[in-house]
Formats: sequence, C-alpha cells, structure tokens
Amino acid sequence: MYYWIAHYSPVEYSGKKFGFKGIDRFKQLISLKEEIEQLDMQLRVLKTYQTKLLSVGEQLELYKDELLQVIQKYQRKANRHRGAFFALQMIIIACSLFVGSLTSGLTNLISIFGNHWVAPALSFTVSFLTAMVTLFRPREKGYNLQQTADAIEYEISCANKHIYGYEGLDERQVFTKLAQEVEKMRNEQQKRQQQLEQASETKHTTE
Repeated sequence: MYYWIAHYSPVEYSGKKFGFKGIDRFKQLISLKEEIEQLDMQLRVLKTYQTKLLSVGEQLELYKDELLQVIQKYQRKANRHRGAFFALQMIIIACSLFVGSLTSGLTNLISIFGNHWVAPALSFTVSFLTAMVTLFRPREKGYNLQQTADAIEYEISCANKHIYGYEGLDERQVFTKLAQEVEKMRNEQQKRQQQLEQASETKHTTE
C-alpha cells in the first residue's frame, strides 16, 4: 500500500512537480476567463470609438462584415444540428431494420450464440434516440438557423443593389434600415430558439 502511494504522489523532475494539481488548474482557468472578459470589454470600447470616427459608408461596410460573420456562425450551427439529426436518423433506421431481422429470420441464429440481449438492446437504442430527436429537435433548430442566415444574406444583397425597400435611399438610410431589419430577424430567431427549448423542457417535465 505504501509503495503505491509513494509512486502515485508527485515527484521532482528537472525542478518541476508533476501531479493532478486540480485546484491550481481551476484557478488558472478562472484567471484566464477573467482576462478574456477584460480583453473583450476593451475590444468593444475600441470598436465603439473607432466606429464614431468612421464615415457612414465605412460604418455600413463594417456592419456588413460583422453580418457576414453572423451568417457564418448561424450556418455552422445549422450544419451541426442537421448533421446530428441525420446521424441519429441513420442509426435509428439501421437499428430498426436490424431488430426486424432479428425478430424474424435470425431468431435461431441469435439463440445459437446465446445473445438474447441483442434485440432488446437495439430496441431500447431506437426508442432512446427517437426520444432524443423529439426532445431536442435538432432538425427544427437547424432549419431556423439556416432560414435566418439566408434572410440576412438576402437583406444584405438588397441593400447592396438598392432594390425593394432600399430603393432611393442614401447611405445613412440604408444603414439604418438594414440594421433594423437584421436586428428584427435576429430577435425573431432568438424567440424561435427559446420556444423550441421551452417546448423541449415542457415535454421533458410532463414525461
């Protein structure tokens, strides 16, 4: 027992200690988080000050660049949700087909190997994954994110071409209208996301 403790404890090697150091690592993570928050705050202040020094046209172009980053963020999230949904659906379909085969023509083969737990385990997997898809709704979340990204991209295109609602507007008016429309879309996206999450929580509570 003593031998194990002696070898498990931190040892000196080249002037450095090795071991778990959970508390020290936790403190480092907290310190790093605080530094990131401070840098983010400084970046926002500098960005606000820089924006005030820019012309309306430059502010509009800067805002469009920010919107492109927002679009890419929405698209990445939408792709993750869609990928998760399709992966789960493929697993569900494969397991369902395998369960059907086991309970029909391959029953004797299963009994020979003595693995009677295979069919119940696959049935449980199908039920569990189906419940996860219904509860977290990755398909709907991905669709809403992609729809918002497409709508913002379309709004930017209309603003660049000065068509539809942007016809005859100067740069300041285009900037104002674009910001209003985009922020409205992002607000609606957040509301739809919250509705899906609330619906999932309600369904989980009732079950």
